[in-house]
Amino acid sequence: MNLTSISASAIKTFETCPRKFYNEYILKKRSETHPAAAMGSCLHHMFEKACKAVYQKEAIEKQNPFFYLDAGIKEFNVLPMYQTTLKDLTQKCIDWGYMNLENAQGFEVSAEFNLPCKVPVHGYIDRLDIDRNFRADIIDLKTQKDMFKQEELKDNWQAIIYFLSTLNDNPMIQGDVKVSFWVLRHKIQTVILQQKDFDMYYDRLNTKTEEILKHDGEELCPSGLCQFCVADDCPHKKKSSPFGKQDMSQSVKDVKIYLEKLRADKKVKKDLFD
Repeated sequence: MNLTSISASAIKTFETCPRKFYNEYILKKRSETHPAAAMGSCLHHMFEKACKAVYQKEAIEKQNPFFYLDAGIKEFNVLPMYQTTLKDLTQKCIDWGYMNLENAQGFEVSAEFNLPCKVPVHGYIDRLDIDRNFRADIIDLKTQKDMFKQEELKDNWQAIIYFLSTLNDNPMIQGDVKVSFWVLRHKIQTVILQQKDFDMYYDRLNTKTEEILKHDGEELCPSGLCQFCVADDCPHKKKSSPFGKQDMSQSVKDVKIYLEKLRADKKVKKDLFD
C-alpha cells in the first residue's frame, strides 16, 4: 500500500476490516457515515469555538458553547433526532468543568510526527492541559454510546499517538502523561502512559504501520460497519438504504417505523424467492 499518512482512526479501520481501510484510505472512496457522527462533530466544533473565544477574550456570550449551537446544527446537518442529545451532552460537558481552562495550552492541537517507515502520523488533540508542575493531561471528547473496555484503554491507538506527539513537541513535560477520554454519556475514563515507555510505543506504532504497508487490502472482515462500507462485493454488507446527510426522519419513532418497514419489505422479497 502507498500510505500518505496514518492516524488512529485509520488503524482502527484496518483492524476492523482491511478492505474497508483499503477503499477509504488508499482508493479514497469515502463511505457513508452514521448520522450520529454529525452530532459529535458539531459538539467538538462548539467547544473549540468557545474555548478559543475565552483565550481571545471575545464577548462573554461567545465563550458559551451554546452560542454556536444553532449554527453548528445547520453546518453539520445534525438530524432532529440527535439535537436533544447534543444539547444534553453539551450541558454535561460544561457541568463536568470543561470550560475551566486554567491549565489549557491549546485546542485542536496538531499531533504530527514521522515514523522510521517514512509514513507521517496525523491527528488532532481536542485539548492539551499542562499544569504549573509540567504535568500533562490530554483531553478528548467522546459522544459514543459505550464506555471503553479496560483492554481498549490499555491498547488505545489514539492515546498512544497523542502521547507520542505531546512528548515530542513538549520536552519540558514531567512524569507520566494522562489521557482523559470524556465519554459524555457515561464518565471520564483515563489511561496513564509512562514516559519510560515512549520508545516502546513508538516502535509499536511503526510496526503496525509497516504491517499495513505490506497488506494487499483484500481481506474482508464482517462487522457492524459493513453497511457504511463502499465495498459492495462484501457478502456481509447490509442491503438497507444507506444513511446520508438528508433528514430521513423527524423523530426516533419515525426512524423505528422506517427501519421496520425496510425489514418487512426485505422479508417479503426473501419469501418470494425462497
